Amino acid sequence: SKSSNNSGGNARDMNFLEQAVESLQQNTWTSPLYVDGAGWQSQEQAPVTPSQADGDMATTVQQEAALKLFQALGSNTSTTNLILQNAQMNPELHQALAQALDQNTTLASVTLRNLTASGEQEAAAYQLPASVFDSEHIATLNLTKATLTEATCDSLSAMMVRQHLTTLTLNDVQMTHPQAFFQALAETTSLTTLKITNKGTTTWSPHTSSLLQALTVNTSITTLHLEGLELNTDEHATLLANLLQHNQTVTQLSLRQNALTALALPILVQQGLLHNSTLQTLFLSRNPLGEATDSSVATKALSQLLQQGTTLQTLCLV
Repeated sequence: SKSSNNSGGNARDMNFLEQAVESLQQNTWTSPLYVDGAGWQSQEQAPVTPSQADGDMATTVQQEAALKLFQALGSNTSTTNLILQNAQMNPELHQALAQALDQNTTLASVTLRNLTASGEQEAAAYQLPASVFDSEHIATLNLTKATLTEATCDSLSAMMVRQHLTTLTLNDVQMTHPQAFFQALAETTSLTTLKITNKGTTTWSPHTSSLLQALTVNTSITTLHLEGLELNTDEHATLLANLLQHNQTVTQLSLRQNALTALALPILVQQGLLHNSTLQTLFLSRNPLGEATDSSVATKALSQLLQQGTTLQTLCLV
């Protein structure tokens, strides 16, 4: 029956979680610590009683297990990778996560995806713990669907200029005051990979020019992904070309899904790519470069790029 299947699955989950807590406490856990909160019970719901269904009981038990995992993580010295996603973070869980990140000295990679504050009928803007950005050990930080306030942006910026963060991924991340972030991009010398993807928000639209200007003077990033940012104006094309002309450290660039048209291609080629001596891989897929009215313009620009030759080894248009 469905109930018995749920009960068996829940028992297996709890057995695994108990073993994980024990392994963390004994410093024998070496795999990524993966915590998925999908299905956790909202704090707004009434406490679970023994008369409720096994599935409802499990969500509360799993939330308690996550709390124990975070508590064990603080003193753990064996795991280096935390992945937390799809979780409703009540104050107790938030505090436990904050303390774990503050106390742990070995976590080098942290991924936080789709976290919301509990107690709201709709997904609330969850404020990430300050200890995420205060850590001196995290080298890789991946954030998805997070809202960064002015204070949080300042903390992230401070983290970047402390010169130990090497990889930063921002997927659908909203920044209310990104000026400090742009300044940090210009100053950091440790960041080698930056991936910014925007699929559902419009936060970057007013700030894309400042973003491109900061990246132009950056001297450390080698892998740069700017995807879904709507870089579809003549100004954007000129700024991208300026980046390509003056930035001599980026070797891989992705400009996927930016609504770049065929008219932008000659600007990118003539003012940017033909003056670049480091770029090896360029992704331009999911842009309307082949529109019928402008296709000849794009073809001519690509022909010029291929005939004159650059360091470019891979060009992806589809």
